Amino acid sequence: MLLNDFKNIILANDNFANLKKIVKKYNFKKIKGILVDFGFSSDQIFDEKKGFSFMKNGPLDMRYDKKQKITAADIVNNRPESDLIKIFKEYGEEFKAEKIAQEILKERKKEKIKTTFKLVEIIEKVKKRRGKISPATKVFQALRIAVNNELNVIENFLPQAIDLLEKGGRLAVISFHSGEDRIVKHFFKKIAQNIHACRVKEAENPKSFASSSDFNIKKINLINKHVIKPKWTEIKNNPRARSAKLRIVEKI
Repeated sequence: MLLNDFKNIILANDNFANLKKIVKKYNFKKIKGILVDFGFSSDQIFDEKKGFSFMKNGPLDMRYDKKQKITAADIVNNRPESDLIKIFKEYGEEFKAEKIAQEILKERKKEKIKTTFKLVEIIEKVKKRRGKISPATKVFQALRIAVNNELNVIENFLPQAIDLLEKGGRLAVISFHSGEDRIVKHFFKKIAQNIHACRVKEAENPKSFASSSDFNIKKINLINKHVIKPKWTEIKNNPRARSAKLRIVEKI
């Protein structure tokens, strides 16, 4: 199916974090389903001017929205070593984060790091290529997430989506990064708590639960208790789907 096959479509170029503003602007009513895909477009990667890809030489940018002030180059050239290590570890799960950060600091003293290939060159001094996966993969992923504040956007989006859904409406979330899926998983688990079980715990230990409003109401049912991953045939047809994770909930 193509977009042209549908009669009622509104295209909004905006941030996930602004969901309620978008709904209000276009006067959506009775929302029975929301499907969100936290992946980014392949077109972004192939555009060397945006600096997302370590396979194409371009400016070290990585902004989805050019209105944003901070670029990947700003982070790489200005942040202290501790910040770089944290970004590479938390967002990229890079096990050589410390050594890469140290090498970046050493190189940026000589001259500013402005291009994707220059950053790749620095990373390859610390990590050697093994197989098909580039040693720069995790660092580039981490910088992209940091530049676009992606994990905070997800945290802001999820409660808005649940609030907007009608009773019986469903929210389906596709994520690709373990940090993204962790946020989704914990949020769904938190608002799917069994109210009766929580009351028992509160009676047993009133001090620990008396001040918690999160357990006052159960908002959703988990449609799939375990994350749904693509089958081998799906990955064969679309290799980029290999890291996709799907979670679905229903508002009650």
